[in-house]
Amino acid sequence: TMTDRTRVASYGPNEQVLVDRITGDDGIYVVTLNDPETFNTMTVALMKAIAEAFDAISERADPDPNNDEVRAVVLRGEGRGFAIGLDIGKLDEYFAGGIAGKTDPWRAIWDCPFPVIGAVNGPAVTGGFEIALGCDVLLASPRAVFMDNHAKYGVHPGRRLSQRLMHICGVNNAKFATMSSFPIEADVARTWGLVQQVYPDNNALERGSIEVARMMARNHPMMVK
Repeated sequence: TMTDRTRVASYGPNEQVLVDRITGDDGIYVVTLNDPETFNTMTVALMKAIAEAFDAISERADPDPNNDEVRAVVLRGEGRGFAIGLDIGKLDEYFAGGIAGKTDPWRAIWDCPFPVIGAVNGPAVTGGFEIALGCDVLLASPRAVFMDNHAKYGVHPGRRLSQRLMHICGVNNAKFATMSSFPIEADVARTWGLVQQVYPDNNALERGSIEVARMMARNHPMMVK
């Protein structure tokens, strides 16, 4: 279970991102977005912390994948949400915050050489939707909902959302999601291929995400990579 774990590190001024290792020799790491009061809003501090956490995990890679101590990563949100986009009133903070290259959380997730499993327990909205799309596999509870509000605010998606969504869900589903900002609930996301599994509740999701990570971890690391 998620309780059998050891804290490896925390990042951000208020521990906005936690990294734990699941007990045992499977090499499963859990990255937690830890700002539940805000539904894990993509503040500059949270973005930088995500980038640091994933880069630190990536640095654990061994030149020989057979010797990798890390085998799989679960990305989850603490509380009632997975992650939601920028506070629209603080866009100037974002543009002044220097989120690019080393500080870019989306880049850090894409660059991670280990499989990343997103455990979506609630809203994944705009920037949070983009974070989810950075994962290799998405698992969800019935409380998961995906929503792209870029068109609502007249802001162009800058983190591959429009491209990734099209590849994963097909052109018309991507158009539907982005043009209308339609809230895509877990079951619809599953039929689109956006989500691979829907679990009965958030506890089952937590257990299921570790189980899937374990299945990946026990396969041949070179093949998985």
